[in-house]
Amino acid sequence: MTTTLSPRSTSFENIGKNGYGNIYFNVKGFWSEPVSISISRSYRDAGWKINMHNSCGGRDPLVACDIEAMENFGNAVLFATQVAREYEKEFYRLEAIWLMARAKEKEEYEANLAEQAAQLKANPAFGEAAAKKLFSRFKKHIQTNPNSFIKLVHRGDASKSDVISYNRFKDHFEIMHSGAKFATRLSQRDAVIDISMSSHTSHIIEAV
Repeated sequence: MTTTLSPRSTSFENIGKNGYGNIYFNVKGFWSEPVSISISRSYRDAGWKINMHNSCGGRDPLVACDIEAMENFGNAVLFATQVAREYEKEFYRLEAIWLMARAKEKEEYEANLAEQAAQLKANPAFGEAAAKKLFSRFKKHIQTNPNSFIKLVHRGDASKSDVISYNRFKDHFEIMHSGAKFATRLSQRDAVIDISMSSHTSHIIEAV
């Protein structure tokens, strides 16, 4: 067989789920995939469309005769148009798959929001008044133990936390956000705000 589908081609299911995909054809006598089809969904009018592409692909000397190679190329183009026509007939199925995928995403998104809301409700914020007291205590702590820091536990995700510390070399407070590589300078006012918005389980840690 002179024309085969490339394993790089997007599956029918994934074209529907993603709203786009490509089908590539290997042609005997050419190195790469000189014929391809792109299928995509327009977000403007919710319609599907097909574009066809071709390139030289680079001649593979495995087929020495240019005439034979070009015949294979021409047959590949015809085969690709047949595949494209078949996909045109299946636009309604692609749309159904796409709509199901979006419905599932929406369901998962709403479930995630509900879970976060429940976690936030179960994990009250520290509060402004308590935050002021904690930060006042922290300022006293660093006078005798400058390596102490405040662990700000995230509401809704206790596995994540930020750290407020005192940089005694630069004489200012800093915050290291979860996942960040560097700490950033923090005013005392902003420190209180960050503490107040964090989990009520936030606390001072006495570093050794």
